[in-house]
Amino acid sequence: MQALPAQPESLCIVEMGGTEKQDELGERGSIGFLYLNIGLQNGVLLRTVLDPVTGDLSDTRTRYLGSRPVKLFRVRMQGQEA
Repeated sequence: MQALPAQPESLCIVEMGGTEKQDELGERGSIGFLYLNIGLQNGVLLRTVLDPVTGDLSDTRTRYLGSRPVKLFRVRMQGQEA
């Protein structure tokens, strides 16, 4: 369990940096990293790598976006998640 420096405003789990892969059975899938994005009420965005098997959190990056709470939204462009 990790402590947060402020109250969370919003959470979003996304897969980024993925490439499509076809296995030996011909099934397609994507290989990427899962990220847990956490928007805090003090204007800070935390992005941390989420292990899909164990749920462990690692490599947390912090970015200050301003004094207002950070709200996260999923976006679709041309039928695909962006």
